[in-house]
Amino acid sequence: MNRVTIAPCHIDASACALMTASFGAAYAHLNPEKDLGVADLAAFFEAVCQHERDVERDRPEDIAALGAYVAGRLLGLIILDNEGELTYIRQIAVHPSAKRQGIGCALLKHAREIMKNRKFFLVTRRINGTSIKFFTSQGFRVDEAWSHPDYDSRWYVGLVEAG
Repeated sequence: MNRVTIAPCHIDASACALMTASFGAAYAHLNPEKDLGVADLAAFFEAVCQHERDVERDRPEDIAALGAYVAGRLLGLIILDNEGELTYIRQIAVHPSAKRQGIGCALLKHAREIMKNRKFFLVTRRINGTSIKFFTSQGFRVDEAWSHPDYDSRWYVGLVEAG
């Protein structure tokens, strides 16, 4: 893979397309209603993207979106939300064609560098073993006590940066 450049970005159409491709690949083998509690996966992805755009618009001072670019193409995205002393990882997505090439690690490393002395946490779907495995390999631990008020704990689990 060519050199990865991490740079600030906005949650625009290309970011939404990336999230849709990434999440679509991650959940392709699942039954949306049974496994995710979602009737229409495409509508769900669109709602997630619109929500992220709204948060970026309404709280720009708290939100940082970073894109991972290879040869000018957006292949990865992380959206961070400063919540008091903590940084909440709202979303992380890597294009399916670029998985397992270090883009997620590069995004997380850059986020840690620019958000020094902050503890990170996130909430992910319980069924998303790939996400849980990635974050635990990056120094996070599953913690049932960590949650987020926007998420139903039947479907989601919290992870917090260890240490």
